[in-house]
Amino acid sequence: MEQQLNQQYNEEISIKELVLMVLNQKRLIFIITAIITIIAIIFAVVMKAPVTTTTTRIVLDFDSLSEGNNPDDTVFTFDQVISPSIIKSVIETNNLTSKINMTDLRKMIRVTPYIPYEITKLYEQKAAGTYTEEVIFYPTEYILSINTDWRSSINEKDAAVILESIISTYRTQFIDKYGKDVYFGNISITDDLASYDYDEALQVIKSDLEQLKENADLKSEEAPSFRGINGLTFRELSDAVSLVLEVDYSRAEALTNMNNLTKDEQKLIKRYEYLIKNAELEYQKALAENTSVKAIIATIDKPESIIIDDTELSSEEELLTKLLGAASGDDYYNGLVKQATESGELAANYLADKLYYQQEVAKFTNGLVQADDLAWAKKEVETDINLMHEFIVSTFNTFNVLNKDYRETSINDSIKITLQPSASRSIKTFLLLPIVGVILGLMFGCFIALMKEYWTAEPVVDKTRRLK
Repeated sequence: MEQQLNQQYNEEISIKELVLMVLNQKRLIFIITAIITIIAIIFAVVMKAPVTTTTTRIVLDFDSLSEGNNPDDTVFTFDQVISPSIIKSVIETNNLTSKINMTDLRKMIRVTPYIPYEITKLYEQKAAGTYTEEVIFYPTEYILSINTDWRSSINEKDAAVILESIISTYRTQFIDKYGKDVYFGNISITDDLASYDYDEALQVIKSDLEQLKENADLKSEEAPSFRGINGLTFRELSDAVSLVLEVDYSRAEALTNMNNLTKDEQKLIKRYEYLIKNAELEYQKALAENTSVKAIIATIDKPESIIIDDTELSSEEELLTKLLGAASGDDYYNGLVKQATESGELAANYLADKLYYQQEVAKFTNGLVQADDLAWAKKEVETDINLMHEFIVSTFNTFNVLNKDYRETSINDSIKITLQPSASRSIKTFLLLPIVGVILGLMFGCFIALMKEYWTAEPVVDKTRRLK
C-alpha cells in the first residue's frame, strides 16, 4: 500500500515538474513557434498563395455551329474568341497596357468546353465498346476563367473586366463579319433614267421592284414577326412593293403600250420595221414547213382506226388531239400530223405579229396619233417612272436598315453570357501550412525547453525519502 502511494506521489511530482519546466521556458517556446510559423507562412505565400478564380460562361447559338462551322461555313474554333486581335483590343480598351501584355494574358485564360452528361456517357460507352455509332458533338457552351494571386500583375477585378470585355469584343467582331449580308448586290438602281426610253426605263423599274419583293418575301419567311427600329416588318415592305407593281407600274406600262410612247419615233419605226422583216421571215419558214409536211401526209393513207367527225372540230389543236387520240399504231403518221399542226399555228402567229407591227408603223407615218393625248400620256408615264424610282431607292435603303437591325439582333443573341464574371478564392491549402507551422513550432519548442531544463537542472533527491 505504501509502495503504491509512493509511486503515485512520484508520478504527480514528475508531471508538475514537466509543466514547470515548460512554463519556465515559455519565452523560448514562443520564439521557436513564431520562427517556424513565420517560415511556414513564407513558404505558403511563395508556394501556396491563395488563388482567386474569376469565371464566366459563354453560349454560342447559331445554326452552322451544329456542324462545327461559322456562319460563312468556315471551321469554328474557340481560339478565335481569344484571338490575339481580340486580346490586344481588350488590353487597349481597358487601359491595361502597363499591367500585362497580350502573350501573358492569353496564357492566363483557361477555356473549358461544357459537355452535357449524356454526351459524356456516350463517349465513355464508345471507349468501352458498348456504343458502336459515331459520336459527333460540337460544344456550344464554354467556361472562361482567369486565376490570379498576389504575384499576378492583374487582380480579380481586372480579370472580371477582361472576361466581359473579351465576349463583348468578340460579339462586335462577329456582327461586323457575319451580320452584313447584302441581298441586293445584283440590283442595278440607276440614278438617272433620263437616257432610257419609256419601255426600257419601265423594264429596269420592274426588275428592281421584283428583286425587292423577292428578297423581302425571303426575309419575311425567315423572320415573320420581326419589327425593326423603324417600326416596319419585311412583310409590310413586300406588300408595299406589290402595290406599286400592281397599280403604278401596270398603269405606266398600259399608257406606254397603248400610245406607243417613245422618245425617238424614228428609232421605234426602225425597230418595228426590223420586227416586221423578222416576222415575215419566220412566217415563210413556218409556212414552208407546214406545206411540205401536208404534202407528205397527202401521200400516206390514213390508218383505218382514225375516225374524225368534222362537225366537232373547232381548231387545229383540237384536230391534233383527235388524230393523236384516235390513231392506234401509226406513230409516223401521228408525228407528221402534229408537226403540220404546230407549224401552221406558228405561221399564223408570225403573220399576226407582222400585221400588228405594220399597223403601229402606220400610226406614226400617217399621223394617226393625237398630239395632245400623246403629250399627256408622256407626262403621266414620266411622273410614274420618277415616283417609282424614288420609291425603289427609298425602299432599298429601308430594307437595308431593317435587315441590318434584324441581323444584328439575331446574331447578337447568338452570343450570350449565361454567367456573369464572378470570383472565388481558394485559401484552404494556404491556411493549412501556417496551422501546421504553429503545431510543429509548439511541439519543437516544448522539446527544446525540456531538453534545456534537463541539461541545466541539479540532481533531485527522492522526496519520499525526505518525508521519512
